[in-house]
Amino acid sequence: TASYQIEGGIENCDWAKAARDGKVPACGLACDHYNRFESDFDIAKELGHTCHRISVEWARIEPEEGKFNEEAIEHYRQVIKALRERGIEPFVTLYHWTLPTWVRDQGGWKNKKTISDFVTFCEKIVKNISGVTYWIVLNEPLVYAKVSYIEGRWPPQEKSLFSYLRVSRNLVKAHKAAYGVIKQIQPGSQVGIAHN
Repeated sequence: TASYQIEGGIENCDWAKAARDGKVPACGLACDHYNRFESDFDIAKELGHTCHRISVEWARIEPEEGKFNEEAIEHYRQVIKALRERGIEPFVTLYHWTLPTWVRDQGGWKNKKTISDFVTFCEKIVKNISGVTYWIVLNEPLVYAKVSYIEGRWPPQEKSLFSYLRVSRNLVKAHKAAYGVIKQIQPGSQVGIAHN
């Protein structure tokens, strides 16, 4: 699951801005998973699920540069706890296509600074959320880069081969740096990437 697609109430990211501008469909409350996660996980358990992939919403965790929302971090702690209590293994994705508004405003993944900002976010999450063995740094980065920067359908809706190449390179660098940080904090964890 992608946080923006299911949680609801995320209005401070690039996708929400694009929705307000009429460029992508609005998510709004989605299925209100942010408030209903326990009952959603009860259903998953009833269906026999043994693992579940979630994403942590960067815009919730760091709504302003360098200002971390401890209530949001605690929420995701409770999400992991709820999965564990039901015998469901959490797989946690750290980037599933949305950027906080402040990151978008600095140029998003085209800006090299976003690499270090993302690594800081990853470090904050991994240090503060326990019970996770499987970390997915990036969800389908080449799909994101292609649809956003070649096709221009997803935020930031830009059609530029140059930007596509820059973004792809920066995503690879971000993955490598985040991988190193995660393994340093949790040496026994499994760290990867979700391909399309």
